[in-house]
Amino acid sequence: MRLNVEGEPAFSFALPTDEEQAAEKTLPPDLALIRERMEDVIAVLSDFSNLRQEDTPREAYLEQLTKDMATYYGYHEPLIKMFLDTFSASECHAFLEANE
Repeated sequence: MRLNVEGEPAFSFALPTDEEQAAEKTLPPDLALIRERMEDVIAVLSDFSNLRQEDTPREAYLEQLTKDMATYYGYHEPLIKMFLDTFSASECHAFLEANE
């Protein structure tokens, strides 16, 4: 749960760099990190104009979400892409959670 308390910075999320992604591939998946990142990306996509990083396109967030959902839920990336084309990011997440 995130609270917006006066004096604390507002929600901020940065996509992982190429180096961070390469380092993640050499280790077993950190499911807690992946789940938190999925939730953060979904939050950004739900209010994209206000929460996105400057100069970061929506496609970059969707690509990261696709990779994370495929890893976390064990689906192939093309299937996750089809789900994301069919549902919003939050609906896709709820759908995948319901099928677990």
